[in-house]
Amino acid sequence: MTFFSSTKQDDPEQSARSSYFNLPPLDVSVAFPQATPASIFPPCASDYYHFDDLLTPEEQTVRMRVRECMEKEIAPIMTEYWEKAKFPFQVIPKLGALRIAGGTIKGYGCPGLSLTGSAIATAEVARVDASCSTFILVHSSLAMLTIALCGSEAQKQKYLPSLAQLNTIACWGLTEPDYGSDASALKTAATKGLDIRELQEETKKLVEHTFIIKKDAPGLTATKIENKIGLRIVQNGDILMKNVFVADEDRLPGVDTFQDTNKILAVSRVMVAWQPIGISMGIYDMCHRYLKERKQFGAPLAAFQINQQKLVQMLGNVQAMILVGWRLCKLYEHGKMTPGRASLAKSWITLKSRETAAMGRELLGGNGILADFLVAKAFCDLEPIYTYEGTYEINTLVTGREVTGIASFKPAALNKRSRLYLKERKQFGAPLAAFQINQQKLVQMLGNVQAMILVGWRLCKLYEYGKMTPGRASLAKSWITLKSRETAAMGRELLGGNGILADFLVAKAFCDLEPIYTYEGTYEINTLVTGREVTGIASFKPAALNKRSRL
Repeated sequence: MTFFSSTKQDDPEQSARSSYFNLPPLDVSVAFPQATPASIFPPCASDYYHFDDLLTPEEQTVRMRVRECMEKEIAPIMTEYWEKAKFPFQVIPKLGALRIAGGTIKGYGCPGLSLTGSAIATAEVARVDASCSTFILVHSSLAMLTIALCGSEAQKQKYLPSLAQLNTIACWGLTEPDYGSDASALKTAATKGLDIRELQEETKKLVEHTFIIKKDAPGLTATKIENKIGLRIVQNGDILMKNVFVADEDRLPGVDTFQDTNKILAVSRVMVAWQPIGISMGIYDMCHRYLKERKQFGAPLAAFQINQQKLVQMLGNVQAMILVGWRLCKLYEHGKMTPGRASLAKSWITLKSRETAAMGRELLGGNGILADFLVAKAFCDLEPIYTYEGTYEINTLVTGREVTGIASFKPAALNKRSRLYLKERKQFGAPLAAFQINQQKLVQMLGNVQAMILVGWRLCKLYEYGKMTPGRASLAKSWITLKSRETAAMGRELLGGNGILADFLVAKAFCDLEPIYTYEGTYEINTLVTGREVTGIASFKPAALNKRSRL
């Protein structure tokens, strides 16, 4: 290959590109005419258990207002901005007009939504775009709520009205480079002056006091974190503060210790649990439409049993996640939410959301790696959500500590507290409950049990209200028995050698589940009953015998 020099200095990348190949961007609607891209967002098909019936009229209104805006105004442009890793600042006024910023805060121009209403709004935004949801969550449920719960009256009057309209945007900082999950060990120092506070060459702004810092404060620099695989639209910043002076009027008087952050995180943990719920709803809605539109071997993808089985398992996950999120809201509203319960919801929901996204990605085949069809984008966006507001592992340990009475955060060699507890079964000189891997399994089992209870309860209510259908009953039976099998298998593992002795119940229950998994319709048949109901296509007979699929 010969390269010709030019008297004009060419851009090296441009020269190389033109010398080899320079493909124009793909028009997805032309390349894949069988399937509609996410820019034309699919209608909601994921509320199979009539969750809307559990909402107040006000909450339903918020849901539909946010859904309409996100589907019509936001969905058409988000793939392009996600690809570029840029934020579409032109959507901020549209999001502000929804009146969801400020969430549950009353007064000061804030909407004063119920916790459930605010959670529903979070989910509806996330259903279309997780980055927009994170933008609103951080601004509203972290920054604004910190001022509302910990700020002075003057600070509330000064900042909240503008923040509620999204005329002013806020961020929130908690971690340092050396302290992520171990946030209580932050080293940022503040020195009190005569009328100022001085932050010395450290990063982030939350210590045993909380400060409001303007972006143009001398000594403050923020750089954009790039090369992210998820939430690419969100402009995450690495904040460095060197000799930053903060007026005393910008210290929040309601914060005296690190534990005061729990007031804020209690609400944000609820909201962050609803993000993966919304994302999973969007994934299911997209897959539901795609499988009915896209054809292979002369039939819609929805006509194939293996695809219906995955779609129905995704649908079961979504119904369970919604109900777990709803129950968490009710626990908070009735003063019964604990750190362990919030952490259980966040860890279990993000785990099931990841599972749902993986199945959705598989269902879309090659189009499952294109952001144009939403699922690939959502698949990546879930990863930071799985990690932030407490990693999956940390959240399981928070719940594990609450249900066992044993903290296992520190490595075993450092954890003196675990040695003080006397439990029945010990190995290596400590109760089995003191080992992180066992707590993780125990908490995952607990999450499964809570979700199964809620799905069973919802099925009873659907029956009582005359809304139960064969597909809904089959979904409950197939999904609950699948999760019960999973729970029994983990329980058998936890008991080690005793896990094969009927004397300790688990082995007996493990075996007793097998006929239940099969009778009243096998798992496979029940998924096909639900699959027929949600797709309108029956796939009971093998393809070679199924004349209907050819029509």
